[in-house]
Amino acid sequence: MTLETIVVALVALLVGAGLTMAGYRYFLILLPIFGFVAGFYAGSAAITAIFGSGFLADVSGWIVGFVVGVVFAVLAYFFYVIAVIILAASVGAAIGGGIVQAILPDAGILEFLVAATGAVILAVAAVLLAAPKYLIIVGTAIIGAATTIAGVLLLFGQIKLAALGHGPVKAIIDQSLLWGIVFIVLAAAGIAAQFRMTQAYTLDPDGPRFA
Repeated sequence: MTLETIVVALVALLVGAGLTMAGYRYFLILLPIFGFVAGFYAGSAAITAIFGSGFLADVSGWIVGFVVGVVFAVLAYFFYVIAVIILAASVGAAIGGGIVQAILPDAGILEFLVAATGAVILAVAAVLLAAPKYLIIVGTAIIGAATTIAGVLLLFGQIKLAALGHGPVKAIIDQSLLWGIVFIVLAAAGIAAQFRMTQAYTLDPDGPRFA
């Protein structure tokens, strides 16, 4: 196992677990971290799509991913709405791509189109609905669960970095139906845990970030 794989796996585990079980309560703290992870993935995936190389297979993917990740992290920290849009788009893309992968494993461009459509739909919904509490809870639990399981699979050598090129949900579904079920159960557990934890708590975007 390479050092790169270990680093990505550990980051995925830590960020994923935080988002799954406490995404809403600590959303303001997690904003720049999630923004960086989302940006890193988007930049690296773009290099893969443009040049046809494996996901994070060469240094250009790492460099572009890092730069885009930093930009997303800064935007997510200073602009709450942008952070929520990034979250909603990530969930939409993960769900859309995952559904197509489950039905048509070799969908190709169709998978990309459905994932992109899902991202746009949920991003627009986030803006129109003014990002209510429930959207953040469900979104962080879903993305967090997928990221956590992807980290576990990476750490134990069940998948390669290249498998994340189309997103963690697709990588999980490709691995086995059992892991897909674990993903659903973990996401549901995260949603339930967050609802219990935040019954008397309402996020204040303009409040202190590290209270």
